[in-house]
Amino acid sequence: MAMSVFLSVIALLASAGLQSNPVQPVNKAVYLDGIDNVMSIGCKIIEPPFTLEMWYKPDDSEFKEREVLVGGKGLRDVDIFPLTLEKGVLTNPLTGLSSGEVSTPEWHHAALVCDGSSTLLYYDGNLAAKKDTVISILPCDIGYQYNGKKKTLFAGQVDEFRIWNDAIPEKTLRKWKGRDITPRHPSFDDLVIYFNFDSELVDHAVNPAGTGHQPYHLRSGRIDVYNETLPIAYSVQNDNPAFKSRCADRQKLFNAVVVESEWDTESGALQDQILKLRVFVTGSSHPLKIKSIKLDARDVNLKDISRLQIWDAGQAPRCKEKKLLCTVDNPSKSNKVVLPGKGLELKSGVNYILLTADIAQDAEVGNTIRYGIPSFKLGRRNVRPVTTDETLPKEIIRKSGPSILNMVQWNIYQGGKHVGNEGVARITELLKASGADLITIQEGYGSQRTISEALGMNLLTRVDNTNLALLCRYPMEPIPTSDVFKSNPAFIQLPGGNRLFVNGLWIRYAVNPTYAGDYMAPGQDTGKWIEEDRTRALVDITAIVDNDTKPYVTPDTDIILAGDFNSSSHLDWTDPSIHNGYGNIKFPVSIYMRELGFKDSFREMNPDEVSRSEGTWAVTFGHLQHNRIDFIYYKGPKLKALHSKIIRTAPDIDDVWASDHAAVNTIFTY
Repeated sequence: MAMSVFLSVIALLASAGLQSNPVQPVNKAVYLDGIDNVMSIGCKIIEPPFTLEMWYKPDDSEFKEREVLVGGKGLRDVDIFPLTLEKGVLTNPLTGLSSGEVSTPEWHHAALVCDGSSTLLYYDGNLAAKKDTVISILPCDIGYQYNGKKKTLFAGQVDEFRIWNDAIPEKTLRKWKGRDITPRHPSFDDLVIYFNFDSELVDHAVNPAGTGHQPYHLRSGRIDVYNETLPIAYSVQNDNPAFKSRCADRQKLFNAVVVESEWDTESGALQDQILKLRVFVTGSSHPLKIKSIKLDARDVNLKDISRLQIWDAGQAPRCKEKKLLCTVDNPSKSNKVVLPGKGLELKSGVNYILLTADIAQDAEVGNTIRYGIPSFKLGRRNVRPVTTDETLPKEIIRKSGPSILNMVQWNIYQGGKHVGNEGVARITELLKASGADLITIQEGYGSQRTISEALGMNLLTRVDNTNLALLCRYPMEPIPTSDVFKSNPAFIQLPGGNRLFVNGLWIRYAVNPTYAGDYMAPGQDTGKWIEEDRTRALVDITAIVDNDTKPYVTPDTDIILAGDFNSSSHLDWTDPSIHNGYGNIKFPVSIYMRELGFKDSFREMNPDEVSRSEGTWAVTFGHLQHNRIDFIYYKGPKLKALHSKIIRTAPDIDDVWASDHAAVNTIFTY
């Protein structure tokens, strides 16, 4: 009788979908200490209609003069303080909208809504204030305002951060504020950013609503980036009684997104990353399974591919380990790949399925590789994932070989230390994946020796904690510099007896105005931009050429001047549609370099500034994507550019970008 009861209990548990050791997900929030924590998302400018909503719980009842819940980057005509606590009162300072009461150290829901004619502030699900005015917002940071002071940092917990391209009605706000977002939400297709913070926060959080090369994933770090003993924001259990999490419910699909690699490859490359299928699911019981995946070779020349592999890449975009699921030995234009066993069982939250390819030894240089996933089988359901056309073409190029010099120029932003505790490792991994022979770095600030040792490359830096660094696989002979902060010249001894002059440099940026961001605002006097460059950037580059270059070279010397020029190029600012209506700007530094006979390697290889308008600063801000200020200039009798590309995505597909600058990669022959 006892055995019968025992078996009945086991049967009951099995029918309920329970396991002997079930994984019970926890509804989490994120904690900001109000001392040094920064959580950056780098969002684009959000125009009306929009909704910005979040839950927040102050640490206590002692408030600063201002604590920023959501902050942005300074820009004319855009609200950079969408939500703040003014002495504890929920406020939108630009409009003067206020909740009228001091927040208690309990959970509160805040929402800012603009419908195109009015702006409304909601507090705990109720309309607190309204004004007949229209605003745009630039929500770059949570709990912080970019370049703000520590005294405005928010101290407390944050959860369920959401941004919509829609004015959510009050009734819908109230209905959904206390529950997880699912595709049943009436404005689901207008969701831009969604952080539920239910996954443990390490140094990033994936935005499941994100698509394309810039998905607005969250980067967690410190204001004091060099003090690695300070804690970063971290996960805590959510004790919000007004929020009912469904994380333990039956698993359901939130969305599925195809993210493609922009990284070029070469003949003979093995397990080259092609794309990831990012599948986000809610709930943990009755896990869903991916049964099969359809692959579409699009315009791929199948002779360039010898084999495909599909991997379980885990739940983090920065993939440390992956599990091979299956192999396709004879790829065709269309493949239906059935996963082994009963399929891949999904975990609550993000799941990554990685497609890699072995590139044929005789793959043709110049061909492109682009795969798609038209659909996949999730249980009994056919799912069509979201795709994007934002990805740059992935080409087969000559990255190595005799008389090939693979070069990367990159400003790594405060030593790469602004992304949690893993920033320097991310920088190192990217440079290693590039296969570069020569690297010019700005803002090294103490990380350059760590990076060079990890890469096994020679290092030239005048002072370990200073700005500039040269990394090279070949011997380097330093040349005296007139300014260690701005100029780092050397001769490099290339294989075959060739000698190359290189300077990895940094020159001053425009201050009044800082046109690098101000071009987004109308009514600018472009003459001031030119004058700013003339009195700062042009002065610096002229000094570097006159003092640190001309005395050491002859007409027969191959020369590379690469760096963060902090100045745009007249070759880019031709069509007003690219730069918010501004065009035909004669930036003096790029004209000066042209007059000296230098070639801009990227624009030489990509002469159409409209179709190839990508920028290098600031790729982490959604509104600044077309401002190129990092260059690899060159001239000489032997040196010739074969290929040049701006690298703006990490080697691990869908990972956070580890600097505010993109990198420039140019392949030379000599």
